[in-house]
Amino acid sequence: PNFNSADNISGQGTNGDVSISVVQPDNKILIAGDFTSYNGVAVNRLARLNENGKQDNNFKVGNGANGAINSIALQTDNKIIIAGDFNIYNTTVANKIARLNVNGKIDNSFKSGVGANSPIYQVVNQPDNKILVAGHFTTYNSVGVDGLVRLNSNGSLDNSFHAVISDSLIDLQQIALQPDGKIVVGGLWSISDYPWYGAIRLNADGSRDYSFSGSFSSSGDIHATIVKLKLEADGNILMAVQLRDAGSSVPYHGILKRLDNTGAIINSGGYFRMSDLQLQPDGKIILTGFSNEDWYVYKRQVIRINPNFE
Repeated sequence: PNFNSADNISGQGTNGDVSISVVQPDNKILIAGDFTSYNGVAVNRLARLNENGKQDNNFKVGNGANGAINSIALQTDNKIIIAGDFNIYNTTVANKIARLNVNGKIDNSFKSGVGANSPIYQVVNQPDNKILVAGHFTTYNSVGVDGLVRLNSNGSLDNSFHAVISDSLIDLQQIALQPDGKIVVGGLWSISDYPWYGAIRLNADGSRDYSFSGSFSSSGDIHATIVKLKLEADGNILMAVQLRDAGSSVPYHGILKRLDNTGAIINSGGYFRMSDLQLQPDGKIILTGFSNEDWYVYKRQVIRINPNFE
């Protein structure tokens, strides 16, 4: 109750969606999404909060981003990578991706060129400070790509990384980086008229790892989004899929799957329309989201399930 307490402020919290939050080492909280104010104060798509939930006025975003921010990656030097569907950050041209200094101002040493030509959904920092970038784009800095690139620490394309995946996936939505450097990527299957979703695995250089069979499933739905890929302590992979406009034959709006190291399904369960999942140290899984959208009644939910999905 002491977090962002009222203090006679109208319009508590954000006036739009928060897509991502990241806790900094100093326990301050970065939030981003598609909002334009926090507690009634103008702040475009990005803000930093103190531990008590109040806005950190030392974080200077200026005019912020002119479009949604979908992903944040905090680097080891506490600089901040943001990515999404914007092309300007505080009057500076930044197509879908930018790096910020710790004070919120743009880092002009990050040279992304003309950036991506369509939205970015996720960025992930590698231990070597290179940056994996996934999304719906087909070019990055005018170079033809398949929706997944790796950047050097200065924002330039890493030309040693070649991800050729258009024969399998498009609209890449999630990345999970394994400890061995292999990369699990989730998205929509590219070779069907039906809305199939799935995951494949790449080697560290971007080549396909065919020891991972790939997990592809039909959603039975018009729109499917892989909202999270998470690695468990034993190396298994959790994949949470959000379904929209589900028909009467689909009595839930989300599917959670556990894949083993070969891509085979170990567990699968139907839940509400999930927006996120997080793993506890004891292996239990927290799911958030909502249900009953078809009847225009939104039941927001937070549940915890055991490792066996019960």
